[in-house]
Amino acid sequence: MLIILEGVDGAGKTTLAEELAGRLDDNLSFKLMHSGPLKDDPLKEYEWRLRDYTPGTGQHVVCDRWHVGELVYGPLYRGSSKLTEPMRKHVEMYLDRLGAHKVVVSAPIATIQERLRLRGEDFLQDNHLGLVWDFYNEYAHQYGWGVAASDELPDHIIMHARRKESDASRLNPFHSYVGPVHPKHLLLGETQGATRYGRPAYDSAFVPYPDTSGHYLLKALGTTGVTDFGLANARDEDVSKLWHTLGRPNVICLGQEAEKLSRDVPHQTVPHPSYVRRFRNGDLKEYGHQIKELLR
Repeated sequence: MLIILEGVDGAGKTTLAEELAGRLDDNLSFKLMHSGPLKDDPLKEYEWRLRDYTPGTGQHVVCDRWHVGELVYGPLYRGSSKLTEPMRKHVEMYLDRLGAHKVVVSAPIATIQERLRLRGEDFLQDNHLGLVWDFYNEYAHQYGWGVAASDELPDHIIMHARRKESDASRLNPFHSYVGPVHPKHLLLGETQGATRYGRPAYDSAFVPYPDTSGHYLLKALGTTGVTDFGLANARDEDVSKLWHTLGRPNVICLGQEAEKLSRDVPHQTVPHPSYVRRFRNGDLKEYGHQIKELLR
């Protein structure tokens, strides 16, 4: 199972992670991971590091802080986040595809202040604590994360994580897919583009580096309010099997090649984002709404 713990410094993430480790570390495939200030590009940090995890195979991974901290601490202490909105969306979809149980660990602000004082920690300034606390709790509400008190029973978290792991394991045959187990919509590209600039050879569809079709597509969709969708590459999958496994979502083929590879499922077609980005770059919002219209 895969458990992601996020929350303000002093909320109790590490304590809870250690308690979870005590329940799970008798398993030979247990791993406790941590993500601090970014030293590499965000997609390597938050997706590539989990590439060896496969749900339903006896592996257990607990992440003590992952990508959400970059969204708040980056702007607060560096002036900006290295994690763009399309990257954030893709990371969340990647975690959903892996069946991650995502939890914001919370505690009363006064309790956090006292813990930080006793530890002698001064990274998080007092005048920023309320802002960061609000950010994490609002993020959990907006994106459907669980919220747990620092004294949450580890067995309760493990129960939810095990259920999500079981659901996600059905997606193991589909290496390019990212998104929820039962999306309302499925957007199909053709195949993974060539790797550039020394980037890893990701299997996932539409990995959103800033100069790619994936970034353009997710940025376009971000202007529409459409959220409940998955992404895959038609050439890399048995499209009919994927469609049935996902619960027969609405299918949008991105480009003619994806359309040819998806004849066995009902679908509609729009241009591939690489075409729009190259020849109609200024039509980003129009492209997003063109897709949204077909999803009604």
